[in-house]
Amino acid sequence: IGYTGSIVENRLKSCQTGNPSELRILATIEGDRNFEKSLHSQFMKYRLNGEWFKPHPDLLTFISKIKSYY
Repeated sequence: IGYTGSIVENRLKSCQTGNPSELRILATIEGDRNFEKSLHSQFMKYRLNGEWFKPHPDLLTFISKIKSYY
């Protein structure tokens, strides 16, 4: 879960640097830093570190809803 005020693909490239696993964007949604913060709070119990979260069914369901809406 992350925020960018720029091009999403550029954010992905930035996150990929130093990460040995191939990253991919699962979904995007309009929002601002406050919205990102609320998502971090909503899924806090699944947080691994920083922007990274476990692929818990609650989070995956939320992502699926975003993908079907947008």
